[in-house]
Amino acid sequence: MRKFLMLVGLVVALAIPAAALAADFDQSKFGDLISAGDKCTAGAYYHFVNVQTEGAARGSITVDFSPAGATNNVTQLADKVNPNNQHFLVFSTYALVDAISTLPGRLVLSDITCKK
Repeated sequence: MRKFLMLVGLVVALAIPAAALAADFDQSKFGDLISAGDKCTAGAYYHFVNVQTEGAARGSITVDFSPAGATNNVTQLADKVNPNNQHFLVFSTYALVDAISTLPGRLVLSDITCKK
C-alpha cells in the first residue's frame, strides 16, 4: 500500500508542473477583435502569439471554434519559433471560442484577417 501511495504522489507531483506550463488564452482582453473575426463570411486567419516562452522547443496550440452549437477543435504546431515567442496562424470559417498552447508564458491574439 505504501508503494502505491508513493506512486500516486509522484504522478500528482509530476502532473502539477506540466499543467502549469500551458498558456491559456484570455479572450476578455480581445473581445472587439474576436467580434470582428466573427463577421468574416469566407473564414478568417487567427494570428496567435505565445509570449514569454523562455526558449521552449516548438509547441502546439489547440483552438476551439463553434458554429451553431457544434465545437470544432484545431491543433497545430507553431508556424514560427523565436527565442522568447512562438507564432501560430490558424484558419477557420467558424467563430473563435477558446485557445490553449502547450507552452509556458502567455497566449495572445495578435490579429484576425478575413479571407478574401
